[in-house]
Amino acid sequence: MLQTALDPLMHPVPGDARLAEQRRADALVELCRRQLESGTLPQTGRQKTQLSITVSAAALAGLPGTEGCNLTWAGIVPAATAQRLSCDASLRVIALNDKGLPIDVGRATRSIPTGLARALAVRDGGCRFPTCDRPIDWTQAHHLQHWTQDGETNLENVFLLCGFHHHLTHEGGWRLVREDGDSLQAIPPPTGRAPGQPIAAAATPRPIEAAARST
Repeated sequence: MLQTALDPLMHPVPGDARLAEQRRADALVELCRRQLESGTLPQTGRQKTQLSITVSAAALAGLPGTEGCNLTWAGIVPAATAQRLSCDASLRVIALNDKGLPIDVGRATRSIPTGLARALAVRDGGCRFPTCDRPIDWTQAHHLQHWTQDGETNLENVFLLCGFHHHLTHEGGWRLVREDGDSLQAIPPPTGRAPGQPIAAAATPRPIEAAARST
């Protein structure tokens, strides 16, 4: 049963150098993400099942010299992972005193509002990383300029990426740059192309975009 559920989620994308076991692991994470987003799991502690990450403002902003972040059940993870997970998440700001103890807990707010999510689905139609054709259900919202670095949460700055390429643009060091119109160019890490990673070209418009704009 598990293999049947994972199989449609683990097909490689163009230039995908992951081993089969890595693709199975990523497929399992994607399967869990979809189930969590559905909101149908039983509640725990009077809250919907959720994944929590505790991160300082400095680490979330990617400031040099900051420590990693605490991810529930996983322990310490890099700040880049926290940034990727926070691209589209429910955020709650907790103020601390000079001893590091909580003194105020703000309301949880969603980083990607419902209206923007719908507009992204119409415009992008799937993963917008050049050469990738993964469908809309496989994607996550990604800020070209992260909101912790004054990037705005709007159609000009947010694009949909599949989990593999979302990971590539944060932990993998790749960078997406918007060109004329809505096309994107992927730029490899400064140290050069990582072993086994794809060489990206400029994106071509998706048929769904033209259809959406003509209606």
